[in-house]
Amino acid sequence: MKNKIDQINDAFIEVLTKENARKYSEYIKAINREMIENVDSLTPAKVKEIVKSVEFNVDDIALLFVIQNAIILILQKDRPKSKMDKSLLPIIAVMGLYSLKKPKRFVEKIVKINKGIGLNDAEKRVKVILDEFNKDNAKILKDTRKIARDQFDESILKSKRSKRMVKDLREGIKENKSIAKIKRAMVRKYNKLSNVERTLDTELHSQGEFVRLKHSQAMGYTHKIWRTQGDNRVRDTHFHTNVTNKRVPIDSDFRQAGLKASQPGDTRLPPSDRIRCRCYLTFD
Repeated sequence: MKNKIDQINDAFIEVLTKENARKYSEYIKAINREMIENVDSLTPAKVKEIVKSVEFNVDDIALLFVIQNAIILILQKDRPKSKMDKSLLPIIAVMGLYSLKKPKRFVEKIVKINKGIGLNDAEKRVKVILDEFNKDNAKILKDTRKIARDQFDESILKSKRSKRMVKDLREGIKENKSIAKIKRAMVRKYNKLSNVERTLDTELHSQGEFVRLKHSQAMGYTHKIWRTQGDNRVRDTHFHTNVTNKRVPIDSDFRQAGLKASQPGDTRLPPSDRIRCRCYLTFD
């Protein structure tokens, strides 16, 4: 069953990265453009102002990650029986209608149905089920959507992008390049699609784990366990090695080597423990 959970996690991140790449790319590029236009007067306060001024809608992303968490909770063999389990019934019904043998195809179907465009009669019936699930989880979705946007902003602010831009500006000036030429070079460097997609992959994973944590907490789960995917791609850092399979209270941090994180992808972690991490939490 663990392998199926791994596959579901990978499928959600892969599909949502693809689905949101253009929207997130425009979000990052809008921030980059503003920073580059103001690069000769950037301050921490100015960077924060720029990031807060750019809109990015996380509503659908938050809902889909709650659905993801419901699926994983259902797949967990050791999940506790509780009065809250009835809230998972809509997703149990959806899982009964679609096979999990091809996780990516399953997630693509869920994403399509959630959009509500071009649905056949069977998909429309599933849309009704998902809408009911959305309604049942209205409070947790409201909370996570707000905090999810805040975390996107925080991640941008901690990315060191503005410091790198200022460094590039100063180096360009030393080389007697014009401001216009420096800005053109920075647009090519900082708006490169592959870099944007890598950032999106990381941020979606972080958001997914955060939403799953809050959803599980709201359902009455009391502990969380840090899991890796157990393959040769798992990073060998002191933090990752020592928190793997560690169980802590759900509102506590995982602590190791002077670092702490509430969940995989936590913005407090250094890039070596955060960028494209594929770890995930399970709950009991």
